[in-house]
Amino acid sequence: MTLVVALAWLGLAAGAPPLPAQDADMGITEAETRNPPTPGRLHAVEEAAAGAGWGSVVLPLRTAALQAFAQQRFIAADAWFHLYSWAALFSMPEKLYVPAWTASVGRSGLQYPGLGEYSPSDGLLGADVSPAMQTWLVENAAFSEEFFSNLNELDYVPRVLATLEGLHRRNPDKFARYSSLCLAIALVYDVPPPPTWPHYQVSQESLPRKLPNPAEPFEWLTREDALGHTFHHLTRLRAGELKFVVDMAAPLPELQWSVATVHCQLDQLEDAYNMIAYRKDRIAANQMTWPGGPYTLQAILSQGGICVDQAYFATEVGKARGVPTLFFAGSGQDGRHAWFGYLDGTGKWRLDAGRYAEQRLVTGAADLGPRAAVPFREVPGPAELRGVAGAARVRHRLPAGRQRDACGQGCEIGGQLRAAQSRRMADPA
Repeated sequence: MTLVVALAWLGLAAGAPPLPAQDADMGITEAETRNPPTPGRLHAVEEAAAGAGWGSVVLPLRTAALQAFAQQRFIAADAWFHLYSWAALFSMPEKLYVPAWTASVGRSGLQYPGLGEYSPSDGLLGADVSPAMQTWLVENAAFSEEFFSNLNELDYVPRVLATLEGLHRRNPDKFARYSSLCLAIALVYDVPPPPTWPHYQVSQESLPRKLPNPAEPFEWLTREDALGHTFHHLTRLRAGELKFVVDMAAPLPELQWSVATVHCQLDQLEDAYNMIAYRKDRIAANQMTWPGGPYTLQAILSQGGICVDQAYFATEVGKARGVPTLFFAGSGQDGRHAWFGYLDGTGKWRLDAGRYAEQRLVTGAADLGPRAAVPFREVPGPAELRGVAGAARVRHRLPAGRQRDACGQGCEIGGQLRAAQSRRMADPA
């Protein structure tokens, strides 16, 4: 959110039209800022924005947030700041936002073929967000907190807002019930995935890298959740976790096949990794890339694979069941290896499924979705995934065990995973 707010102020300071005098002061007193905005105040802000634009309320809302903070009314300050943030976001000119976003992507090193070129319109970021959607966003404090906690400078905001608008328009009631899922989809599906996602050891011809229409995974996942087919209740997960459900690389028909065919319970999800027969002949032949033909879950199960294929299969099987999963690649004492992590039934992340005990000093890189692969570390609880987000890199001392065997010499992951972001760097990421 820092980028968006900073740009909003840059626009105001760099020659944007001055605010009308009647809108510069909305009569928000210091005493009022000791508490979160009331429904009446929210309605007044919306009316002012409808009449003079969201830019007309940015300054008074910013002042209100600062006053609440100065009084150490931190819950109130958060609420006023989120209201100010929506105003700044909706009133941001695309011509100001798009070049800054492009520069952020360039600095991050996440540019790749297929990312595309983005030309700003003459309008504002909030121009295509309907009044009904704006009202829902502004008046939903929990969603506001979740939205601005997950949004970062690499998210392409015009597409994020367009996806939220489209899902809300389809079914407002379902949107409200599954709002965290909607946010996860909006954040992950904002730009095309890179050609090396979820890993680079399969060709574009065998695994086309493209995301479906956002409505397709939303309708399928909510239906599976309603039928009781998901291992986690999707309404109980936050967007920071659900991003690792919706970043599916396998098409929906394959995921449907997985639900019908792969019978691993949540506490036995690692069995999905071990279902794939290990192809030592490929290691012997130094065949580290999928040898040809469609890279489907069915083909991997039928033909077997190396550890990168085992990890891919297991992560997609988990996502099909509504389980947040992460694909890992790392360096061990005998070479490189791929494994996976998942959110278990206690709400904790297990990050070592399929990681061989004999790989003593493993440094891992987590694929955080279609736009992020960063080194990781393991620490208990949510901090472990903030460690992923922070790109912390440490070595793991694991118990000595079998030496070598399936992983072979040199093994499978020839270089660090490059996937460029899911998003991403939220709680998990």
